[in-house]
Amino acid sequence: MTTAELPQVTPVRRQRKRSAAATTPAPSRRRWSALAGTSKRRSSGPGLLGPTDLPGPRVRLGILWFLLAVTAATAGRWPSALLWAATAALAATDLVQVWRAWGEVADRPGPQRRIAAVGAAIVVLAAAIGSGTVGVALIVVGVGSIVASVVLGRSGRPSPELMMASLLPAIAAAPVVLVVLVGPWAAIFLILAVSLYDAGNFLIGAQARHAWEGPVCGIIGILAVTFTMAAFQPEPFNGPATWAVGLVLALACPLGQAVMTAFLPSRSTEAIHARRLDTYLLAAPLFLIGVWIAA
Repeated sequence: MTTAELPQVTPVRRQRKRSAAATTPAPSRRRWSALAGTSKRRSSGPGLLGPTDLPGPRVRLGILWFLLAVTAATAGRWPSALLWAATAALAATDLVQVWRAWGEVADRPGPQRRIAAVGAAIVVLAAAIGSGTVGVALIVVGVGSIVASVVLGRSGRPSPELMMASLLPAIAAAPVVLVVLVGPWAAIFLILAVSLYDAGNFLIGAQARHAWEGPVCGIIGILAVTFTMAAFQPEPFNGPATWAVGLVLALACPLGQAVMTAFLPSRSTEAIHARRLDTYLLAAPLFLIGVWIAA
């Protein structure tokens, strides 16, 4: 066999490599495709209240969380402050992590998560002293997060999410501690109502065909708690005031979920610790205002 009769395999291999290179998107194209996919999922994925995740021991963790919150509320201001400060710190690190991952800078080391966690915890711990201290702590943490963002940005590590991640969990958790200062029964009312909303929203919403079924079931749970509390009339509420704050909670819990979802990169973002506080985001501050009015 002569050299001319040998099969020409080299051009075939080059053609395969060329075709493989043509089908493989460039890194920049891959990033834009990922962003386009995120936008598409945002419009056609979970609703405004965010996803209802099934994996994991959600029911057991929810029961454990409820027991811890009620126990801390009955134990006093400092146990409640420590529990909710830890919860807010975890939520703050969660928010920093999901935003940095979405911005493709998660692999850059930095103190962003620690700064956000410390800031959120400081505000919640300040609630054990009083509402005035919380106001001062919010201002200090807000200014501190802005300064930290500027310093980190000059060093090549931009962190525009710091202020949001520091203050958002604190706004949800600090009012719960302030409610404990008024009285344990008022705090139990808040925690029980929001926990039953979360339970109903999860148990029904996880298997529901329509997005509204879970929140409606959760609102029914809030109304059941309100009916019980209206008969019991815990301090500082009377019958009409109990129904007033109960109806406010029924509206505030789903709205808080929508607000938290708006502060996440997409509706399908998994932020377990941050979503632990989403129903408290509006419910706790509004309930606190109702407690102050009733008192």
